[in-house]
Amino acid sequence: GKMAACLVAPEDPLVLVEAWTANLLPRGDVPTFVALLSAFLAQARRNQEHDPAWSGVFGKLQRLRQTFWGCADMKLGSWMIQPLLLWLGPAQASVAHIVEHTDVAAGHFCKELLRVDELLRQMRDAADIAGDPDLAAMSDAGRDALVRGLPFTPSFFLR
Repeated sequence: GKMAACLVAPEDPLVLVEAWTANLLPRGDVPTFVALLSAFLAQARRNQEHDPAWSGVFGKLQRLRQTFWGCADMKLGSWMIQPLLLWLGPAQASVAHIVEHTDVAAGHFCKELLRVDELLRQMRDAADIAGDPDLAAMSDAGRDALVRGLPFTPSFFLR
């Protein structure tokens, strides 16, 4: 309960906390951890497709949410998973590359990166309250990997 109270960014903080405590979110692979967190921020799209590489974990998260709420219509959004894997992966793809190779617009991608960064910050706070050093470490590593490039350049209009 204390962890969920710290999470205001995701649409469904209760299922997110349950997914972490049930070990459904990966603990050793930072890019996959961060990319799957985006499913708790992104609205499900009608024809969203699942990459076989991560569809098993995403399917478990989807079933957890549907079971938790008792409603088959409760779907997580998967459209940011692949762009985030490209952003966080070893090649560290640019925004231009991601826009060219996925169906995500540049503005949406930059906005979603900022939302994921905020979720990771909130998860770090939740980890501190719950005394969960594994979650704290994953959240810190995720933020370190995420924060780079165009979306995190300070605006000249704010000076």
